[in-house]
Amino acid sequence: MSGHSPDGDSTVVDKKLSNPGEPERSTAYYIGIIVMLGLALEGPRLLLTLVTTACFGFTISGWAYVLPQLLQTPATPHGFGLTAWDVALWQGMPQGLGSMTAGVLAGFLARRYGPRIVLIGSGVFFAAPCLILAGSIGTDSATLVRTCAVMIGIATGFYFGNTQNLIVEAVPADRQGASGAMNFTAQSVFGGVASGTH
Repeated sequence: MSGHSPDGDSTVVDKKLSNPGEPERSTAYYIGIIVMLGLALEGPRLLLTLVTTACFGFTISGWAYVLPQLLQTPATPHGFGLTAWDVALWQGMPQGLGSMTAGVLAGFLARRYGPRIVLIGSGVFFAAPCLILAGSIGTDSATLVRTCAVMIGIATGFYFGNTQNLIVEAVPADRQGASGAMNFTAQSVFGGVASGTH
């Protein structure tokens, strides 16, 4: 629906039309809510855990969104030209195997070295394949992509296997349910931001 201003210029009055500023305000709103609730529940310790979760959620969703598109882009210096089935074999299966393996090991490693050390290792396994692939655009090595997918899977398994342990350490038992929900919300919001940034 549109109207006209007195001088004859068309003016959009339909509030259903998108406003370029809305995504930024929406993201800032959720960030503010997460920060305030984190500080209100337990202070900086929980807040740092939520920030870490948000960063990992952004990375996981960004990887899951970008790599399949890169692999299915027609074969050029910036694409591989794969089918959806090939993407499953190049990315999905290796990443799933890495994630299952790391998920089994995550609890053992957390008990032995602490969940923070395991989460740092998860960050390393996230960063390394992203940097490797970014520096290898133009190659069509299935081995390289599958190796990076396994590394991302390991990172994902370590991440999901330890974030709740960090929540348990950060807050008293009577607040762990609410804090766990905030943890999931932070991951979901920033994961949505990553997949929506294109």
